[in-house]
Amino acid sequence: MLGALRHECAAGVLSLRSRLLAHPGRLTELSMWGGAPASVQASAVHLAHTGRFAYTVGLGYAYRRGLPLPNADLPYSQPDPDLRTNTDRKLFHLLSRVQTGQAGRRIGVTLFHLQGVQGVAPESHLNPLVSSVRYWRYPLQQHTLAILSGERATPFGLLEGAFWVGLFRQHIDQYRDVRYETREAREKDEDWTVGGRLVGRRSVGDGQARLALNWVGSRHGQRDFEYDEAGRPEAVHPPTLYYQQHLLSVGGELVQPLGVGLEGSAGFSYDAMLTPETGDKPPRDP
Repeated sequence: MLGALRHECAAGVLSLRSRLLAHPGRLTELSMWGGAPASVQASAVHLAHTGRFAYTVGLGYAYRRGLPLPNADLPYSQPDPDLRTNTDRKLFHLLSRVQTGQAGRRIGVTLFHLQGVQGVAPESHLNPLVSSVRYWRYPLQQHTLAILSGERATPFGLLEGAFWVGLFRQHIDQYRDVRYETREAREKDEDWTVGGRLVGRRSVGDGQARLALNWVGSRHGQRDFEYDEAGRPEAVHPPTLYYQQHLLSVGGELVQPLGVGLEGSAGFSYDAMLTPETGDKPPRDP
């Protein structure tokens, strides 16, 4: 996935942006690597610029049979002498972006999807006969994200904005023992996230003034299933618990060069959080 992205850092914030060709043309990149024991990763990225539109498409796959086991004291839940128990992983991702316009008047759409399956190493320092050990697996992990972004030059400066919608789903299975055969419990999670960001930039003398407004709203739904000793669910439709929060922030910054390689800055910020739904937990005030 990183082959289709580039990053920028400003004011302590890391921004990931899709790679795009700056001039008309086409570029395709293929990469593949493997390691011992039993790991492989492959990716393909295609970039094109037609003069009016620029687009990027990237996809990749990663497989790992397990993490190599170092010399460690793991007295329990570690039957394999070479690979750490339950550390296998499979991941697939797809990223695409199309953009039109030019600097100062540009709009684009980005789509991202990731799907995976993986295990979590057990707590091998705990004796399962006397302690509760987490024998977890993630049989489903999905993350889908759509982003609409753009910029526009105005008489007051450059205005940049982005709006996104995301869906994250995962299942967490708890097993009875290190064989990972009989399921004891399952947690089903579904998270919807909606957000927006607006940033204004304006030259002030030799420096720059920036104003940013951010809002993110997220709702988490969770259902917990219990299973009997034969691996059968004890309840077909358990209740769903909902958790919701909203984060709002506004901030400004003025940066000015001071000469002799020095730069000064002053800024302000305000943050607020709301939690309208708290599941089975006590409500919280803003």
